[in-house]
Parts: sequence; C-alpha cells; structure tokens
Amino acid sequence: KQQHAQDHQQQQPQQQSRPQLQRHQHQQQSQQPQSQQPQLQQRQQQQSQQQQPQQLHQQETKPADERGQGVMQYLLPQELIQSKRKLLVMDLDETMVFSTFEEMKNPDFVIDGMSKSGRVKTKVKVRPFLRRFLSECSKKYDIVVFTASGAPYANYVLDKIDVDCVIAHRLFGDSLTKFGDGKYIK
Repeated sequence: KQQHAQDHQQQQPQQQSRPQLQRHQHQQQSQQPQSQQPQLQQRQQQQSQQQQPQQLHQQETKPADERGQGVMQYLLPQELIQSKRKLLVMDLDETMVFSTFEEMKNPDFVIDGMSKSGRVKTKVKVRPFLRRFLSECSKKYDIVVFTASGAPYANYVLDKIDVDCVIAHRLFGDSLTKFGDGKYIK
C-alpha cells in the first residue's frame, strides 16, 4: 500500500483536468513562479499573525534543526476557518474511491500516467452513491478531502468525482507532518 501511495505521488495524468475553482487555493500557490512564492508566503504569514489562531485548524511542526521553536502552519483557508458551518474531513483513497494498478473489472475511470517505475494505468472505482452523499453533506457541512497521495493524482480523481463542486478544500500528501522518528501523521 505504501508503494501504491508513493507511485500516486509521482503520477502525472496525461489528460488535462477541468480548470479549478478559486477556492482551490493550493493550485494557485503551486502555479506561482518561484520568484513570487517567497512573497506569497510572507503575505500569508503576515495575515496569519494578524488573525486569532484557532487550534482545530492548524498544526504545529518543529523545524528541522529541532531547536524547540514551533512553526504554525494553517492547513485550511481562512474562509473555512471562520465559517460557522461544521467541517467534514474525508479521506480519498480507500474511503471515497478504490484505486489500483492491478486488473479491475468495470473501473469507473482509468488514469494513464507516469510514475517512478514507468508508464502506469491506474484503475479507479468510485464508492457507490458517493456523489449523492457529497451533495447531501454539502447542505450542512463544509467538505474537505485529504489524501496522502500527491496533488496531480488526487486533483484528477477529485475533478472526476466532484462534478458539482461541493468539495470546499483539498489537502494532499504535502500536508503530512513528519516527526523525528520518521513517522508521518495526518
């Protein structure tokens, strides 16, 4: 399963997915030229320092040098942090979809892409009634999807699933926190 997740992190779908909505700020940030990224990060830090921290929507990580000073990192956009609605966080793989490189009868769709090991075809099966479930949940909750997989794979799958654009935010493998013992947590 770990190899499967690692391959998904490297996988680049060949087809272009539909344009993302503005609320998917993670893509806008990753598409910024590298010269603009430090400025963007500095603005985000200034904004986050001006606002009252909310413990449920942030994580504290230790710097690599382990000097004991924590760095506060917001995982969600401010509009979700300040929302009065409850937050529903769902895992993508093994919860919303099942994906495999192995043979599968009647996959809902196939992703043709590349991984470290070469060309791969990922077969994806969507959980029955998932779209209806998401539609109903979106009436009462802000929906966030998390996956340990990489953004290219996850965005492609979520674009196929979320045709009504009810998912408010997406978190990927780069949102994991690594601890000193080499273990990651969500």
